[in-house]
Amino acid sequence: MRFTTVALAVVVGIIMASSAYAQTTYFWDGGDGSDNYWENTDNWDPDDMPGVSDDAIIAGSSMGYYSVEINSAQEINSLTLDQGMALNIYSEGADLMVRDNAYFGYDTFGYGYQEDGKLEVQNQLRFADMPDSYGEYDLMAGTLVSKEMVLGSEGYGYMAHWGGTNTVKTGLGLGMSGASTAMYELNGFNYPELTAGHEVIASRSAGYDDPLWGPQPGAYFIQSGGVNEIIGDNAVYNEEEGRLEVREGSFSDLVIGDVAGSFGEYSLYSGTLHSRTAIVLDESGSPIPDWDGYDTYIGGNEYIGFDGRGRFVHESGSNLLDQDLVLGAGAGSLGEYYFSNGYLAVNLDDHRPEVFIGLEGSGYFQQDGGTFDAQNSGVYLGVYESGHGVYNMTGGWFGAAGMALGEWGGTGEFNHSGGTVAMTTHPLDLARQDNSIGIYRLSGTGLLNVSNNDLVVGTRGHGEFWQSGGTANVNGNVWISATPVENGSTGEYHLSGGTVNAGTVNNFDRLYYSGGTLNASIANSQGAVVELSGEGTRIVSGTLHNYGTVRATDTTVQINGEMYNFNEMSSEGSAWYLQDFKVDVAGYIAAGDKDQFHVAGVFQNRSAMAGEWMTDNALLIFNGTSHDVVFNAVDMGGVNAGYVQNFAWGTVDFGGDTFYLKSLDEAGTQFGALYVETIAGIDYINDDLNKIYMVDNFNGGGNIYYMAQANPWLEGKTYAFASGTGQLRPVGVVPEPVSVVLFVVGSGVLGAAAAKRRKV
Repeated sequence: MRFTTVALAVVVGIIMASSAYAQTTYFWDGGDGSDNYWENTDNWDPDDMPGVSDDAIIAGSSMGYYSVEINSAQEINSLTLDQGMALNIYSEGADLMVRDNAYFGYDTFGYGYQEDGKLEVQNQLRFADMPDSYGEYDLMAGTLVSKEMVLGSEGYGYMAHWGGTNTVKTGLGLGMSGASTAMYELNGFNYPELTAGHEVIASRSAGYDDPLWGPQPGAYFIQSGGVNEIIGDNAVYNEEEGRLEVREGSFSDLVIGDVAGSFGEYSLYSGTLHSRTAIVLDESGSPIPDWDGYDTYIGGNEYIGFDGRGRFVHESGSNLLDQDLVLGAGAGSLGEYYFSNGYLAVNLDDHRPEVFIGLEGSGYFQQDGGTFDAQNSGVYLGVYESGHGVYNMTGGWFGAAGMALGEWGGTGEFNHSGGTVAMTTHPLDLARQDNSIGIYRLSGTGLLNVSNNDLVVGTRGHGEFWQSGGTANVNGNVWISATPVENGSTGEYHLSGGTVNAGTVNNFDRLYYSGGTLNASIANSQGAVVELSGEGTRIVSGTLHNYGTVRATDTTVQINGEMYNFNEMSSEGSAWYLQDFKVDVAGYIAAGDKDQFHVAGVFQNRSAMAGEWMTDNALLIFNGTSHDVVFNAVDMGGVNAGYVQNFAWGTVDFGGDTFYLKSLDEAGTQFGALYVETIAGIDYINDDLNKIYMVDNFNGGGNIYYMAQANPWLEGKTYAFASGTGQLRPVGVVPEPVSVVLFVVGSGVLGAAAAKRRKV
């Protein structure tokens, strides 16, 4: 998958190295200095023009001209420009055919300048072969064709492509040795077009260390307009089939930072880069099937950091890939993509390619704007054990079919503070495979849309989702540790700000909710923990069903749907606002003296966990018009022992609403009781004259016991319910009657036998 590396050491005897068929080597001597025309035989030694089997060496002149101008069609075997000499092609019809290699700056300096005509090199077009050499070509217009093009074999190669077409049938390579440097400048001044079979930027070029900026690339490709199209080695476009076709053994990719130690960069400021796919044909012209029986395609890939270091700076224009985008391919490699504006698209040819950021090496993607379209592809950050992928997004739009942070032992991180991330068809998976780590950080104005699937935090490895701002819209559900038992996954969701819109948060590990808004239901599984904390109100718009542990600390909790507790529910310094509140047989509440539970609808306590239940200092408040209530304390009668491990409450405020106390036993054969220290919100009748003592807003069975000393207004009396068999009964020493106290401190007349109706 690399550039077909050419020999770095070329023998000094260029004549013999160029071709076994060469008959004569012609040296440029400039003749009498009257002109610099190729066609002047006096300018050559021997005095004739080189022909189809001859080698031409233009290496210095003693007659004042440092350039050679060609004005007609010529054909030679090989060409060498050196010692400060240049070849100029100005006019139409000035076509030079080189059957073998052409060298610009073989040992010292060599130049080429083209405004029209054509230069075709049937083998290698090479620039700066030896150490400290320099080779340059300026293509302003016209046609340049070569089989293979090398910029910077061991020296410095430079290509200024401002117009015309440059066709490289196989590979374009920049920076072929560790000490070499190279630059290809594709400038949109005159609509330039580059077509190459494949391109390698920094095959071995290592770059240099800048005192201020640190390591710098050794090979650059700078595009500020025009078109750069990578189509496959010797590819042919089949118009009838509408496809590119290549023979087996071809290669068609963009590689930046090829081997270990290399460092290359591609800067896209405007124009279009298009990496194409081609179908592979055998010698008979038939498609070659792959292992699954489908046609084999190659190319369309971009490797940024193959085994070395690659950097892509995308400030505008379009980068179009038919296949994979890979950042940090090999172990020890580093691939970086900086995307600030423009358009980046993967999978234009719909062959299900992928995006890998940190395959086996380190991959880094920074997006501050623009559009990154990978909607037909999967995106993977941190794939294998040594792979580490990081995606930082502050603006723009990024869409993928699905995304996984952390695959086969790799680590993937996504930092999202602005712009939009969209998953179109598949889940967003954090730690999708065994031993992987996936972390997503959502903050600021970031918008995450998982359109048709789930957000999974810890699929098989360890996943973390940290949200301090932004909005996460999940069309399906959120899963925290999806397979804890089967595969030992772990997951954490930290919600401290922003908004989550989802169906249900299925928590199998840890959900920390300290800020923001949760528009979803919560299903908390056995062994899992939901931690609620922080200033303000923790709102759960749906239901909360708890089979694990739910804890609230110094906060306010609002559950808009049903709260059904099957296990531990603990509270410290918190207020709960609940619609329907149910506690199952194995569920219990552990609360302190500052904890409040406000219930708007049903309250059903069917717990059998009397030893763990602690609400003897907590406040239960009913807010609403009518309630179905189940209390389940063992009815021990009016004794203090009824308050010990027997589901007692510190204060119950019934709010003056209508209550129907149901049996603990659904068959209605056994009635539970309630033991409360202080009671409020009852509408009672205290009529000593007619011996009528009744609570008007209570119905049903089961007794309620109150501490007589804590409720002196009830005078230690027993009150019947308006209907049913239940009673409100005192416990402890009966205080001094309220009527006597009122007589002493009141205006003097309070009939002892008068009927008193009160609301407390």
